[in-house]
Amino acid sequence: MNKFPIKEVFKIHGGNSGLTEKIIYENQSLISSDNIPVFSSASEEAFQLPKVDKNVLLSDKNIKIFLKNKSYIIIARNGKAGLMNIIENIDFTINDHAYIMELKKSFIDKVNLDFFILKYQNIFLDFVSSKDSNGTFSKEIAENFEIELISINKQKDFLAEQKKLFNLKNSLNKIYKEVDTDLTLRIKEGNPYLIRELFHHYQGHQLTDKFIYDNIGDCPVYSGADNKIKGYIDRPLFEDESKLPCLIYQTKGNNDFKSKVINELFNANNTAVLNLKESKKALVNINYIQLIFPHNMKLSISSQEGVSYIDTKILNTEVFLPTINEQNEIVNQSNKLKSLKNEINNLIIKLNIRLNEQLEII
Repeated sequence: MNKFPIKEVFKIHGGNSGLTEKIIYENQSLISSDNIPVFSSASEEAFQLPKVDKNVLLSDKNIKIFLKNKSYIIIARNGKAGLMNIIENIDFTINDHAYIMELKKSFIDKVNLDFFILKYQNIFLDFVSSKDSNGTFSKEIAENFEIELISINKQKDFLAEQKKLFNLKNSLNKIYKEVDTDLTLRIKEGNPYLIRELFHHYQGHQLTDKFIYDNIGDCPVYSGADNKIKGYIDRPLFEDESKLPCLIYQTKGNNDFKSKVINELFNANNTAVLNLKESKKALVNINYIQLIFPHNMKLSISSQEGVSYIDTKILNTEVFLPTINEQNEIVNQSNKLKSLKNEINNLIIKLNIRLNEQLEII
């Protein structure tokens, strides 16, 4: 493989200083073919500027025009600094918020621009003065950076393989979103019940780390912040296993109504607990309630309301219960969807690893 500083491979053009929006608006040609696009960045924002007369003068000089018979890489100088994209098949110009990379004649048939962006985009993002919105892309650093060139055929073969992987990844992401949507249940069929009619309500105690440490045992303590295990203690919230399973949910935080079904003796730290009434156990699959829980709660509780309202609102929230057999089927289907979602997510992770590995070895 051959190494070259970028300035030997590309000519990097600066933008037209002084090509402001005011100048653009004041210089619209009556001949439509004389008006050309003005790019200001490498993202969709580039299309927000109107076209300008290609014959406009700035300080008595013609503006820089890039011709449609060539392909170029545009780089955002600020804003989304370092972001690259390809412009081709149009005449255009740029303001001073962007740079243009043009292949030198001797490298036109040696560099595939799509391959170059795929290989070096993350590196170009590092050529920015800072990572905030005020960062500026350094043309000087970029020009002196050395790149490695493999044969043009290998570049094309690599892009073809990458395209297959990206298409597969996009397909998996699409399926993932569809499965995720299917898991958000909005059941409005069945007999209506208030949560208070179906459940007893309890509030977990505030169990400090010290208290748990001083009373360590085998009983998990679930935290109200995320329904994760905070520690283990020697006393459960309920001594009687007949009260299981329970549904616990957080009453503080961002009101996203995280919940968890608990099937073992446990204790709760500032976590609300719903325990099915004995008379309603034949009517309710508690896992079904957990599925519809987030949606029903969001319908009942405004994001502006304080946490002190949550328990009261939840207890008076109406849910609709189909038959127990229908609930069981919904839960079974949901579990299959969750399993599929996990498999898809694992495949996407593996694809990302493969994509990154391929970029590292070329």
